[in-house]
Amino acid sequence: MSPPESRAELPGEIKALAEEIAGYLQTRGFVADTLEGICSWWLVRKRLHAEQLRVQLAVQYLCEQGLVERRQLADGSTIYLSAAGNSDGENIPPEEGVSGPELSADASRKGKSRCNKLKK
Repeated sequence: MSPPESRAELPGEIKALAEEIAGYLQTRGFVADTLEGICSWWLVRKRLHAEQLRVQLAVQYLCEQGLVERRQLADGSTIYLSAAGNSDGENIPPEEGVSGPELSADASRKGKSRCNKLKK
């Protein structure tokens, strides 16, 4: 497949990608990278941030629907869990990086919330 002769001939998705790369360059000033670096760092970071915002909205929606509960741990971090079967806050399945003492029954009740607005 030969490359198109002008930018006008590029498919829409390639134009959008080119605009995304150009936007990165405009906001970062003097940067340089390989094609692999552009894919791994420039584009992935931007998309990861955008995806985190989408996930935040989706989780907030699930909280509002009563399907997910928001819990604040003793260290101030927040976890989200299924509201089904966890109404008393006692039977929270262990998660990687979350140990029992960090989420005591008292702390889980204090931090329990179904629809707290998420911080941006």
